Amino acid sequence: MNLNSVDKKILWALHNNSRLPVSKVAKKCRISREIAEYRIKKLEKTGIIKGFVARVDMSFLCAGVGSALFKLIRFDEKRLSGILDFLKAHRSVNWIAELCGTADIVIVFLYKSSEDLAQIITEISEFIGSNLKEHQIQLYISEYKFSREGLVAEDARKFISPLISFKDHSEKKDLDKIDKLLLGILANNCRIKNIELAKKLKISEDAVRRRIISLEKRGLLLGYSITIDVNKLGFESYYVQLQIDQMTNQTIAKIKYYCETSPYVTYCSRIAGRYNVVMTVCAKNRNHFNDLLRDLRKHFGAQLLDYDFQIDLEEHKETTLPEGFLD
Repeated sequence: MNLNSVDKKILWALHNNSRLPVSKVAKKCRISREIAEYRIKKLEKTGIIKGFVARVDMSFLCAGVGSALFKLIRFDEKRLSGILDFLKAHRSVNWIAELCGTADIVIVFLYKSSEDLAQIITEISEFIGSNLKEHQIQLYISEYKFSREGLVAEDARKFISPLISFKDHSEKKDLDKIDKLLLGILANNCRIKNIELAKKLKISEDAVRRRIISLEKRGLLLGYSITIDVNKLGFESYYVQLQIDQMTNQTIAKIKYYCETSPYVTYCSRIAGRYNVVMTVCAKNRNHFNDLLRDLRKHFGAQLLDYDFQIDLEEHKETTLPEGFLD
């Protein structure tokens, strides 16, 4: 599907608030409601829009966030599909990508305790079994950017998203059963109407509105966005890991500035492991990625001790809160 300026405006509007009614999307894009509704449905049908998701600050709901890269051996497409299906259904896994490079699969997961962390890795390793050659675990410290706005915005500017710190919070977020159910639903389909939420939760529409406003004010709901197939926008996605020397406040500010000013960096976090920074970088082609890589190396200079990158072939799951995690 060739995107025109209207499609990009719709994607930009929904990226910034995917709970916007069609009428408001139409107003922002200066088109009729009918055209807006038609174009949104077409963007979904063609797979450019993969889903409508609430951005939940999971750092208040778990002990931590980790990632794992898996290198597989002796597997065929059927076995790979079975492993991916297992990971997609796992209660703790919120992001999965199939890679081409030194690893075959990368996941991001939430854990409730150190024991839960060990259990998650054990469960997954045992399921993969003899097909697992090796795996690499990394723990997330702070998120610096999570935004694909630069891929659909028409103007070049700084792209700033709410930051998440994966550390213990002194403030407790007490949630009742209904709040947990509400977060779980919105995290996986935030375009659902309040009347439908009321039926699912067995409360009134007013109660739904009040609870959503409360979750927003308390910092649990950071916003509403869309998941996008960047390949169908004409981009290649790369999973990039960096080892940067001297992670001082000045260095962290340098990393944040680089991410905020580059529309092609769609995700960045500080991690603990073999590398200390992970990024998702989207490029128009391999030559463009080479240019971006050179720019990155120039920006960090001698502080960049090592790096690794892999092609992100396909993202199989993306949500901030996996179904069943709060059960």
